[in-house]
Amino acid sequence: FGWFGFNAGSAGAANGIATIAFMNTHIAASTALLCWIVLEWIFEGHPTATGASIGAVVGLVAITPACGYITCMASVSVGAFGVACSYTSLWLKRKYKFDDTLDVFCCHGVGGIAGAIATGCWANFAVNPYIPLQAGQGMFYPSIHGVPQGMLLGFQLAAICTAVAIAGSVTAVTLLLMKYTIGIRVDEDAESMGLDRSVHGGDGYSLAAILPLFGGHAGAHNGEKAPASKGHSDVTKIDIIGVDPSSDGKAGVVVTA
Repeated sequence: FGWFGFNAGSAGAANGIATIAFMNTHIAASTALLCWIVLEWIFEGHPTATGASIGAVVGLVAITPACGYITCMASVSVGAFGVACSYTSLWLKRKYKFDDTLDVFCCHGVGGIAGAIATGCWANFAVNPYIPLQAGQGMFYPSIHGVPQGMLLGFQLAAICTAVAIAGSVTAVTLLLMKYTIGIRVDEDAESMGLDRSVHGGDGYSLAAILPLFGGHAGAHNGEKAPASKGHSDVTKIDIIGVDPSSDGKAGVVVTA
């Protein structure tokens, strides 16, 4: 709901531009969610709730730069375009084993770049007359006010390159400072145990809340036998894991009956 607030609220008034921004935000996110589900179904054999959530977020990211400048029909294309770019970058990340925690760059970085490019393609004076005259309309619309077609897309690409250069250089400096001071990452043992426990000295989740679901009780510990509860099967082993190699880096709790 916050995303609707700052996209539509960027108009600074309760007017037609705020309305179109609100609608575009909803349509692009919905389109992206459906597109991500379809891609998962095609390439992974089944859709997932996590994938649907990621798709919706990618759609929200992609539509943000364009929400107040494009038509509702164009927002369908923006949502689909953002998913195509993000899903491809996620595939490349897995193939080449890039270290991108929570797929942040694949979703927010690539999705944002896709949305900025889409703005340069679909921005329309009929939707928002406040587009700077020297920039013109999007690439997919005729030249207007004597501005060459594609000028806005050129401005968008220049802005993307500038943002990437600033973010990349600041990130590089930050990582170098961390590398030679506190270190960039923990060792494999600490990573497998989970940072909640190895670094912060705590647990991210309470077993007391989930053990009853499997017939255990709050007194069971890692690797110990948990007595059965009435109506549940006996749980013989409970393993708390930080990283399961078979789940592409996802953390979880393994319960063996």
